Amino acid sequence: MKINVPGGEDENRGIDMGIRPTLKLLFAALMLVCLAQAASAATVHVAASDSTAELKSQADYICDGYNDQIEIQAAINALPASGGEVVLAEGKFSLGSSVTLKSNTVLRGAGEEKTILTFSSGRVDISGVQYVTVGDFKLLGTGAVFIKNAKHITAERIYAYDISNVQWGAFQVRADSYVTEDIKLIDCTADYIARHGFVNDGTNGGLIKDMQFIRCKALSCGLHNRITAEWGTWVTGFDITETVDIENVLLDSCVADNNWESGFHIEYFPKKTNVTFINCLSTNNGRVKQYSNDEKIWMAGYTVSGDVTLINCTAENNMKGIFFNTGHWAAGGVFVDVPGTPKFINFHDDGSNIGLYMLGARRGVLENCVFENSETYAIYDYKSWDITFDNCDFVNPAGVNGVYIQNVVANSQDWSGVNLIFDENYQYNPVQEPTPEPTPVPTPEPTPVPTEPLAVPGIVAIEQYDAGGEGVAYHDTTAGNQENTLGTDDVDIVTRSWYDGYLIGYIDEGEWINYTVNVEEAGVYDVELLVYAKNAGRTLSLAIDGEEACTIEVPAGGDWTTPLNPTAQVTFPTAGEHVVTLTFAGGDMNVGPMSFALAGPIPEPIPEPTPEPTPEPTPVPKDEPVYLSTPLPGIIAVEQYDAGGEGVAYHDTTAGNQENTLGDDDVDIVTRPWYDGYLIGYIAEGEWINYTVNVEEAGVYNVEFLFYAKSAGRTLTLAIDGEEACSVVAPAEGSWTTPLNPTTQVTFPTAGEHVVTLTFTGGDMNVGPISFALAGPVPEPAPEGMMVLPGIVAVEQYDAGGEGVAYHDTTAGNQENTLRDDDVDIVTRSWNDGYLIGYIAEGEWINYTVYVEAAGTYDVEFLVYTKIGGRTLSLAIDGEEACTVEIPAGGSWTTPLNPTAQVTFPTAGEHVLTMAFAGGDMNVGPLTFERSN
Repeated sequence: MKINVPGGEDENRGIDMGIRPTLKLLFAALMLVCLAQAASAATVHVAASDSTAELKSQADYICDGYNDQIEIQAAINALPASGGEVVLAEGKFSLGSSVTLKSNTVLRGAGEEKTILTFSSGRVDISGVQYVTVGDFKLLGTGAVFIKNAKHITAERIYAYDISNVQWGAFQVRADSYVTEDIKLIDCTADYIARHGFVNDGTNGGLIKDMQFIRCKALSCGLHNRITAEWGTWVTGFDITETVDIENVLLDSCVADNNWESGFHIEYFPKKTNVTFINCLSTNNGRVKQYSNDEKIWMAGYTVSGDVTLINCTAENNMKGIFFNTGHWAAGGVFVDVPGTPKFINFHDDGSNIGLYMLGARRGVLENCVFENSETYAIYDYKSWDITFDNCDFVNPAGVNGVYIQNVVANSQDWSGVNLIFDENYQYNPVQEPTPEPTPVPTPEPTPVPTEPLAVPGIVAIEQYDAGGEGVAYHDTTAGNQENTLGTDDVDIVTRSWYDGYLIGYIDEGEWINYTVNVEEAGVYDVELLVYAKNAGRTLSLAIDGEEACTIEVPAGGDWTTPLNPTAQVTFPTAGEHVVTLTFAGGDMNVGPMSFALAGPIPEPIPEPTPEPTPEPTPVPKDEPVYLSTPLPGIIAVEQYDAGGEGVAYHDTTAGNQENTLGDDDVDIVTRPWYDGYLIGYIAEGEWINYTVNVEEAGVYNVEFLFYAKSAGRTLTLAIDGEEACSVVAPAEGSWTTPLNPTTQVTFPTAGEHVVTLTFTGGDMNVGPISFALAGPVPEPAPEGMMVLPGIVAVEQYDAGGEGVAYHDTTAGNQENTLRDDDVDIVTRSWNDGYLIGYIAEGEWINYTVYVEAAGTYDVEFLVYTKIGGRTLSLAIDGEEACTVEIPAGGSWTTPLNPTAQVTFPTAGEHVLTMAFAGGDMNVGPLTFERSN
């Protein structure tokens, strides 16, 4: 071991302690010196035995790779009472006992894969302290994070791997006769852990409150060294409570995968208050060989009870998707109830052995849930009642009639919200038909009591919106207050543990709310909003008395618990009463109060200048040439544009001919030594020029352009008599001296005179003559029933002809017998309004005959549902490959992906479009084609 001692660059800089028996004596002698040195600094650095020489030279303590907890603990103890930080350098530390944190300290490494702490015994101990942060390191051996009877603790970016069964869990939080509170676990991972990944526990009336799990992962917990151990079967990814009461617990975007028992587990004995899961994922849990029959009951993606709410959570391929109850049976068959109502909102389960398992559940609410492809039963229910289903789909379970209900208490469930969706091989025959509810007599809504207008400047409380109901005071897309907070109308007022006040939640696109305000003084006001949102790109807009006043974009960087405070300015033109309308563009956000502060008076309007009279144009002398219409087929010389001036014959953004070539109007005609003729130069975005032409014969014409451009992506567009006819995009390989000659086709519907308009998208190019050559007659109108582009290609409207001609499908028959009786697997799904192609396998393809109105480049948008990235779709036109798109990650069976591409149709008229699939496991919907700009 080496300890840096100030004052020397020779042997004192690295005293070799070599002989272990003398280690402790000499260490004790030198410790006072080190403590005196470190006490004055807020940061102490510790290097590992294998750290670089540079890191060791910067360190206050240098470990030797044996009992490194001695140096680390000394560094912690050297921090002043006011607190400080111990920084562990990149390297491997070997520890033989625990490292104990004290209050107001930080223990931080260089990163999860850079600073590695291997414990042969002991752990990171955070007991009986406050305001401690640990993070940015990897733990091995026995090295769990142990938090007990502590407050204001954060563990972040810690990767715990292969933690032995000496520890109850890789991340353990306890409350023994104590209130352990304000605990944050952020971006922590428990991987291949002998027992629990994360576990909360305690004794003697302890309470854990105000706890957050943010983006934490429990992977393969309980999968080794346990099969013969009595305790070994009861191990989970997240054990949110085992024996301790919990209050205000949030799990946001957490993942549990391949754990022995359940992914997320909440024991039914303790009291649970306000436990919320948001955007969590639980997969492949409880799928290994079970140790006992009792253990088999509990294995689930989510095992919950009490006051627990799951919002936008997903389960896939678990033994059970959801297992929930609200109590337990005590001795003598007496049921002991646990307070609270589990709620499942927008929950999705796919492929679990049992979708929904209810055991003695006395209350429960399921809204907008989907359980699909259960291996046995969609619902398994034993002695439950007061369970409400609202718009819940159970899709293609493989069990007895799809639903198994055992020992149901009569009339206990409200089945009206259950939608059972089966292939034709299944039929639903429930054990009992629900008793029809009598039609309730509507209770008249009380006349709202008018409220005083809200004062501005001041704070507009979000819940104090106007009276008047739907369409008058607000617009809300769903009936009822989702959480029944404060009011009974349709505005979804919510409360959250991390915010002291009311918010508007469950927001959908296009919803709005009115607030009547009393403005003390006309003027410009600063507006600050309070928003919680994980996704950027949502916008809020304010209107005053129906006139739009401002739009605010929600920035990135937020989440459900971290507020965003975007700002803007609005103008109240007069003092007095006004109606402020708050409109939402995009959902998935919670919005709080709006603060208005006077910024200043209304600025004086700038007087409009008196316009100069437009001089009369000087008549063109009779001896000056006037260009007549250009005959086609032929060449349009770009300098021979129409007469009429700005806004009539052309639009040019700069006054005058920049090089004074040929004419003196605003079109910038130029010459260049590398081209023998005239060009249009100094082009800016949106400029255009008209050319009157005389078409000899109606028909389809090949068009060839000439232009010079260094940058790709510029486009030229031709319109005929005001109707867009074609667009071409500049390729990438041009220069100012190397011409580009893109080609396309246009259709002149009649012979005779027409006006051709050339429009520029993007500048930095010089454009020369345009050549037109007759290619063929005007195409016949699209045959009746043929799909026309631009437009939508419906995937179910593929060509006739069968296998090998119209399509190639690797399996015989339509798997779901939908719409057509050949081999193409057309399917429908409850979350998509239309037909899809499903059961796709590698190498399959389908043909679609389409009619293209105009040759040119088209934007294509696909509709795909898949859980797996890396699949590709390709399109061919008349057998020639046109585009390939890769399906991105991030989708699901119910969340659509919309990849885009571009294709070019060389001619108008009839073409065969072939869609080919590389990779299966996806459902594909219609293709949308639009003309490219």
